[in-house]
Amino acid sequence: MCTKLGASGAITRPENFRLLQGESSLKTYARHPEIAQRFFCSTCGIHCFSKGTLPELGGAFVGVHVNALDDVDLGEFTFMYWDGRHDNWHAGMRSTPWPIFTAKAA
Repeated sequence: MCTKLGASGAITRPENFRLLQGESSLKTYARHPEIAQRFFCSTCGIHCFSKGTLPELGGAFVGVHVNALDDVDLGEFTFMYWDGRHDNWHAGMRSTPWPIFTAKAA
């Protein structure tokens, strides 16, 4: 899902995040509620940010979807990639996208 959404995120600590407006318009989705909740706009459906706790990220975090921010140049970011498509989170991040398809055993 994240690849198809173009969900480019920046992760920070909760104390560094402040929602300036629109909280009443947000709805939540949680595939794994014990890890995180995703917040999206109930009007247009854009995925805005997520909040959760994950030891691999150092505990509590907020993941901001930078594509949803105004006046942000994505060319100024260096992105790292997780393999969520294959639920391969334990492999960690890397500097190039993970393959979309995996080789099938013969």
